Amino acid sequence: MDKSKMTRLKQLFAQQGPIVRSKQLKQHGFDSRSIQSLLAADTLIRLKDGYYVMSDTLPQLSDAQIAAATISGAVLYFLSAAAFHQLTTVIPACVYVAVPNKGVLPVPPAYPPVDITRFIPRIHALGKTMAATTPVPVACYNRERTICDLAKRWQEVGKDVLIEAIRTYLQGDRNLQLLYDYADNLCVRDIIHPYLEAMA
Repeated sequence: MDKSKMTRLKQLFAQQGPIVRSKQLKQHGFDSRSIQSLLAADTLIRLKDGYYVMSDTLPQLSDAQIAAATISGAVLYFLSAAAFHQLTTVIPACVYVAVPNKGVLPVPPAYPPVDITRFIPRIHALGKTMAATTPVPVACYNRERTICDLAKRWQEVGKDVLIEAIRTYLQGDRNLQLLYDYADNLCVRDIIHPYLEAMA
């Protein structure tokens, strides 16, 4: 590939990236053959159909950022949100994300492994925040919603993980009114209330 085209490619990723869609590449003069050549030369890496990153940029991206950028509507959820907020010492085996239950289930990237949970739009939006992570911002449930999600799935992780998360939550900024509001929405008040009462 000639030098001017490579310069154009780098400019595109600098302005639109670090993850770029095939549609954007084609709009900037990179046809399917050019994309295949860039893949063969290890200049680009395909994260999943239609999503590309420059190979020298990939190490700068976290698994959560890759999942968030390649799955429409993805919000960091469950153990991934707990790890993000440092509410747990558990290292998730995959990236847990939540998406709205509209349309076809999104296709995850080839890597990292992703666990996708679907919620009705009202529950999907509950506690959603944007984390200013660089170079890719990530949607993540807030600390209160994350406690409730751990309570909802405590049988998968064990009570020790839930207790650790609640104890850590209470040691930092806390909003018990909001936590109980979310707990009512997610039907977990009866699970978390005894722990909050004992620890608060």
